[in-house]
Amino acid sequence: MELSKEVIHLLKKNAQDETRPECVEDGEYFIPYDWFGGNMDDAYNGGVEDGAIHLSRTILDDLGIEYK
Repeated sequence: MELSKEVIHLLKKNAQDETRPECVEDGEYFIPYDWFGGNMDDAYNGGVEDGAIHLSRTILDDLGIEYK
């Protein structure tokens, strides 16, 4: 299966974003509930966004496509 240039571009754009745990400084343990001020809906949506970033990176890595 071959991906279109448009899909690869979207995956690269998404893969270059930082996940929330990558934003935490000084090796601090990441707690989604605290990060989103106790709002569970926001914490869930943040996890969905981070999952999309990781999935994009995994797909590009498996295809041997550089995204950094």
